[in-house]
Amino acid sequence: YPERPCILIGTQDMLLSRALNRGYGMSRYRWPMHFALLNNDALWVLDETQLMGVGVETSAQLDGFRHKAGDSVVGACPTWWMSATLDAQRLGTVDHTQPDKGWPAIRLEPADRQQPEVRARLHARKHLTQAPIKLTSETSKAYAPGLAAFVKEKHVPDTLTLVVVNTVARAREVFSALRKLGVAEDRLALIHSRFRSADRAAQQAKLLAEGDRIVVATQAVEAGVDVSARLLVTELAPWSSLVQRFGRCNRRGEFAKEAEIVWIDVQPKDEKDKLALPYDAAELKAARDALKPLDNASPDLLQSVTVPPRRVVRPVLRRKDLIELFDTTPDLCGADTDIARFVRDGEDNDVRVFWRGWEGEEPPPNLPAATRNELCAVAVHQFRAFLKHKSNPVAYVWDALGETWQRVWTATPGRVYLLDVNAGGYSRELGWTGNPKDKVQALSSPAETEE
Repeated sequence: YPERPCILIGTQDMLLSRALNRGYGMSRYRWPMHFALLNNDALWVLDETQLMGVGVETSAQLDGFRHKAGDSVVGACPTWWMSATLDAQRLGTVDHTQPDKGWPAIRLEPADRQQPEVRARLHARKHLTQAPIKLTSETSKAYAPGLAAFVKEKHVPDTLTLVVVNTVARAREVFSALRKLGVAEDRLALIHSRFRSADRAAQQAKLLAEGDRIVVATQAVEAGVDVSARLLVTELAPWSSLVQRFGRCNRRGEFAKEAEIVWIDVQPKDEKDKLALPYDAAELKAARDALKPLDNASPDLLQSVTVPPRRVVRPVLRRKDLIELFDTTPDLCGADTDIARFVRDGEDNDVRVFWRGWEGEEPPPNLPAATRNELCAVAVHQFRAFLKHKSNPVAYVWDALGETWQRVWTATPGRVYLLDVNAGGYSRELGWTGNPKDKVQALSSPAETEE
């Protein structure tokens, strides 16, 4: 109902891909409809821009194209960018130049800061210390059990302890180590983006509950999660990410003096050391230098800390690129124009995977389409590695022209892939593992889906 007011909430993958006429996880025949609806008569609000990577530059270019087209051609479609650590310089792109007086901005005014609720949050004390353990190439094997033991010892009963690590693999390892140490399953949760929706909702419910619990998470808690931990244990990350993580500790100022943040140093050998992933060593060093003099991480104090953002050369969407995307037909090899470089940085791109069972070797053409609750987001490089496993798992995509399931040997960002339930790779407790030994239960029946 495009004529009715509506609020759409989505990820940058889902919405930016649709604004580029290549909607991820949807029928190619509806791409132009979503492209038109999102670029006309819409207000774009992009929250937590520090997490968006190249999505910031792409959204700025799209905003510039819309303004140059003129409201007589394209309906009014303004854009707002929001963040506690917004780098406004990134909004100035080749087709979206900064005004002479700077970007118009909305900030807290002095009168706002005097409100009791605002003061309590801005001045909430968060004692900041460095953990006795470090993550290095020498300590990596014993790191997860050591961190789990440290967290269990520091945890205060009847409060929330939040542990934030930089990769999904380490989050799974620390979670499993805490289970081995006897932490009860009903007060232990794992939060990351590689779950099917129902399984993630079960973990999210533990995070948002009250009382005694330990939650192990990735960057998934940096944005849009309103929780207040008494103890926050976090790995070293870029400064903008740390600021967001610190906001999940003593969030409302309810802990008078006892709220505590412990940061763990991550020490890669050099710029090529994968220990720093998904960040780089230079970002971690800048954050480390900013942290060491601090003993308090209240929002009011953090505002005075300046860490220059790292300048990165990113792909910039040009008008020619956008016009070429109006052609939605595949090329002679059956492939589509890849927009991944305009949606997310580098290898930080996802595919969607779902599992089904069927009789015979090949999935039948009348196999029902995937439902949203079946889909699991998987990093494209991890899915490619899974397809090369010695167990030889087989993946399929739907060929819309041939109206049949087509086997594939590699993966393209944004596509939806079908796996047999016996191919494995997923655990309800851990999410995507990439381990073929983790057998999967199919969720949907044909009666619940449509072709």
